[in-house]
Amino acid sequence: WAASSGMFASKGWGGSNDKPAFNYGMPGMDDNSIRRIINSVAGLMPRNYVVMEVRQNLCEADRREILKRFSAPCFKKVAHVVMGEPKADYKKVQHEKILKEKQAKSDAAWRAAKADKKRKKDTEKKAKQFAELRKKMEEEKQKKAEEAKKKAEEAAAKKAAEAEKKKAEAEKKKDGEDKKEGEEKKEQEKKEGEEK
Repeated sequence: WAASSGMFASKGWGGSNDKPAFNYGMPGMDDNSIRRIINSVAGLMPRNYVVMEVRQNLCEADRREILKRFSAPCFKKVAHVVMGEPKADYKKVQHEKILKEKQAKSDAAWRAAKADKKRKKDTEKKAKQFAELRKKMEEEKQKKAEEAKKKAEEAAAKKAAEAEKKKAEAEKKKDGEDKKEGEEKKEQEKKEGEEK
């Protein structure tokens, strides 16, 4: 009746089809005070009422309590109990509804599994690319290190060869100077010998 009057309930936990939760954001509705007033006034006004309290209508003590409110002679008390196998068209509608819900759940699970599989595949692909890039960088680093080592060895060998060459030149020069000195000495001795 509240929804028919233009009130909108906010979605929330609790309640059932038998006793729905009153989440209208209005204190009088949410604390059930309006409901209590309607229940007390209903027995005083002769109208047609339908009491949709499934659990209370099934329990004898609760049913007697509800009937006490409508004890005036203007009220005619009628109980309708719906039992047995539902009609084929109702069953068909309900089965279609259940099938749609199951299909929606199945589709959502399939999409989630597909997305998870794709994510894992992308992660593995990225990891593989990263490993290949890392391996390539390590190979380049190792190659550069080998080239640097080779250049250092070549530079050391060249330096050693130059040092050897300089040493040989220095010895040759020294030998040449010693030889020249020796020749000068001989010439001097020869001159001295001639002068005597």
